[in-house]
Amino acid sequence: MVDVLVKLDRARYVYLYLPSAEDKKRWENLATEAGEPLSNLAEESEIKPRREFVKQHGSLRDEIREFQEELKLKEIVLDEYDNELKNQSGDFLEDDFEGARKYSREPIEIPKCGDLVIEGGSSRSSI
Repeated sequence: MVDVLVKLDRARYVYLYLPSAEDKKRWENLATEAGEPLSNLAEESEIKPRREFVKQHGSLRDEIREFQEELKLKEIVLDEYDNELKNQSGDFLEDDFEGARKYSREPIEIPKCGDLVIEGGSSRSSI
């Protein structure tokens, strides 16, 4: 009988990292009972090769980095909006402010003059 030397094809290898040594023995026993190599059984199962986990981990890490950058930009914009609001509102945002706040005198002067402006341009005197 002639032995044929088969060249090893590394592309056909399946590397698995199982959670424990007991899991490895259990999978080997299942493969033996099924009369299949462990790699064939692993391909049909939900177990992913380590390289897939590494690839997924890298893409998740990149996604987290993108979210962190987006969050920083949104925090900068929010800070700018807060500063703009403080500049516009000024004294009204201070809790311990004492004294007169700046306001438009027009809404206060209208009731003092005694005339009420009604739609259509007519006015009515108050008593």
